[in-house]
Amino acid sequence: MLGLAAANGRVRGVDISTLALVECGGGTFRFQGQVVDPLVWLKDRGLNTARLRLWVDPVADGDGRYGLGYTLALAERAHQAGLGVFLNFHYSAFWADPEHQEKPPAWQGLGYEALVEQVYGYTRTVLLRFGERGVAPTLVQIGNEIEAGLLWPEGKTWGEGSGGFARLIPLLQAGIRAVREVFGKRVGVVLHLSRGGDGSLYRWWLDSALVAGLRLEDFDAVGVSYYPYWHGSLRDLEANLRQIVDRYRKPVLVAETAYPFTLEDADGYPNIASEELARRAGFPPTPEGQVAFLRALKGVVCALPEGYGWGWIYWEPLWLAVPGAGWRRGEGNPWENQALVDFTGELREAPWQVLGTPCEAEEGR
Repeated sequence: MLGLAAANGRVRGVDISTLALVECGGGTFRFQGQVVDPLVWLKDRGLNTARLRLWVDPVADGDGRYGLGYTLALAERAHQAGLGVFLNFHYSAFWADPEHQEKPPAWQGLGYEALVEQVYGYTRTVLLRFGERGVAPTLVQIGNEIEAGLLWPEGKTWGEGSGGFARLIPLLQAGIRAVREVFGKRVGVVLHLSRGGDGSLYRWWLDSALVAGLRLEDFDAVGVSYYPYWHGSLRDLEANLRQIVDRYRKPVLVAETAYPFTLEDADGYPNIASEELARRAGFPPTPEGQVAFLRALKGVVCALPEGYGWGWIYWEPLWLAVPGAGWRRGEGNPWENQALVDFTGELREAPWQVLGTPCEAEEGR
């Protein structure tokens, strides 16, 4: 069982799901002017995990991005670089988040019981493919930012026509059952919600899920998204993480975070991180402000009691604004000013060193 073996900031990772699209669009990465393989480079700086999203038969973009073939090839590359793979099942053919949890087109006509079996069979098939290719993941996430559920409307947690928690939990347990059958306890199962500073949300969701039949032994950690311009202060984040540890005795993982190093725009496509949002977060949108935010975030995770802070994942630090690698096909990149490279692909060492340093090593610096 993974248990607390991943505690004390030992999950030090990045979500690199767009990397192959960036490189296909002509993006290259350099350090001190020399072209480098970014995965080997970041592994050398102490990072150890690559998070990768997986879409079901993606058709919305027309190019298969984040589908099984795409994601498996990127997982093999990460594995060859010495990184563990954190596989993120979206159970959608497009972005899944608190406002979008649409079923894949091929699953639309399924009845509820058939949908539960589809989740199980699909998850099992994917994991067997990963195992056959020698890239067993270290962590598996069942759904992405699922406070509103997944596979709407059956798995929606609230609102008219929703199935509620009574129908969400069997869907989650179907995916979890597939993980346990293929990999047993060798792989950690993560349940992931957004709004990491909102303690009332997590208490409502976890209490409701447990009443509906979810068992604490079903999953290994709670993953949170925390973007400081949306999700409250670092003090709010700390209070929520401590609540999860104290109330449920579950490890926690910051599964997504990011912060801008500039407010400039590389491609004319509106960026998410604006001056107003940065002001709300309390850190300057500069390279130095980005590093200061990362150190503060790590301080929160590393200070959790008994090693329950599993670690952190930075979201899309290599997402350059190049053709073909936008938010969706034909559009630009709203995230390039939150990368850990400049707009030319030059790797900025300071933030990577912060992310790659374990808690105990950070304390000794």
